[in-house]
Amino acid sequence: FDMESGAVTYHDTKRCRYQRCDKDRVRVRELEKTKSDDITIDYYQEMKDNERRIIERKKRTRKVQDGMYDPIRDDIDASKIRATRQGDGQSGLDGGLAALEGLSLAPASVDNKDSDAKESMELEPDEPQWAKEEKTRQGEPSEDVRFLRERGHSAPEATAAWDTTRSRIVALRKLYFEGDEVETPSAGVPDNVTEARREEKEVLVAIFGEDDAATFTDMENEDSLDLVLPVTAYEPPGRYEDPPPLLLEVYVDNGIAPLYPNEPPVLALVGGGLPEARLRQLTDRLRAEAMGRAKEEGGEPQIFNLIAFVAEEAENIIEEETAELEVERKKRRDEERAAKVAAAEKRKKESSSNPAGFTSDAERRAYAKDIVAAGNYVKVEDDGKKKTKNSGKKYDTGVSDQSLINDMFS
Repeated sequence: FDMESGAVTYHDTKRCRYQRCDKDRVRVRELEKTKSDDITIDYYQEMKDNERRIIERKKRTRKVQDGMYDPIRDDIDASKIRATRQGDGQSGLDGGLAALEGLSLAPASVDNKDSDAKESMELEPDEPQWAKEEKTRQGEPSEDVRFLRERGHSAPEATAAWDTTRSRIVALRKLYFEGDEVETPSAGVPDNVTEARREEKEVLVAIFGEDDAATFTDMENEDSLDLVLPVTAYEPPGRYEDPPPLLLEVYVDNGIAPLYPNEPPVLALVGGGLPEARLRQLTDRLRAEAMGRAKEEGGEPQIFNLIAFVAEEAENIIEEETAELEVERKKRRDEERAAKVAAAEKRKKESSSNPAGFTSDAERRAYAKDIVAAGNYVKVEDDGKKKTKNSGKKYDTGVSDQSLINDMFS
């Protein structure tokens, strides 16, 4: 697995088994009050800072690969050349080769680079798809419809859901389940469900509580579990150009999913630079995973495992998108080549009907007149007798003299 240092996962999380442990909540609260405030190392912040440094280093590496000068890389390349050089280093030939190492003997590569850059500019869009879609959503008059579209739902779906419910979360719930909606129980919430949700919230607050991108709706209410968490393991591709972070929204409160974790919560994904269609595709896979976990592992916490699932599936979707883009680029290149071949054939056909390559009728007629005047032709006198003028030298015009005469007098 390609994992970061310190990360923990399982090959198949569906095969994991969990066991609830009794917790002495009174003692836990007493221990919480004894925490010291003189801690000098914030390990979580150190981890986040390290992740940012890794991302910045990758960005710098990409810029270097795009053509910026890197003295360290240049020195490494020179060392490799010196290590693989043959000879004893003493002869005049070795000295000459060493002197020529810094010279560029392939000026044609500049043209290739320019052509490659031109081709990439033609194939790559001016801005990423998510930025274009964001500008399109700005034209949506309804903020509520815009809210639903940002989470991967199309404009007609979002408008219809909002018009029938007049509530963002209820409309999101309707779009999320799509006919597989779970019925809301009329009875109250059992105590074991409430206790499980409290414990899961405590764990999530301990993990994400200091993350600026994380949001907990009501920290004072232990029974509230509506929250927004960042998918920290997700890394967007370079073509997305610094998109907003990918966030997982969990809706449980206010009767949306009152029996969670015995039933699946309402989940939504936003950001990450994923286009609306890809975001909807990822949401559908997440919904199927959440519903499967609710059936097989009812009563067990799900949110943290679902975050890991989102990161893995997002990577799969990006790989699928990359493959489709490669197919599209190849198709466009083939079309451009076919267009160039067709244009060449057309020019060839036109040149066959105009072998001398005349640029105008006047030029063609002048050429025909000169050739007829210098070569052999048949002249018909007024009495009807044919006389041939001999010039002593014949010119190969590429077409018959009769055609040239017709061109001159037509």
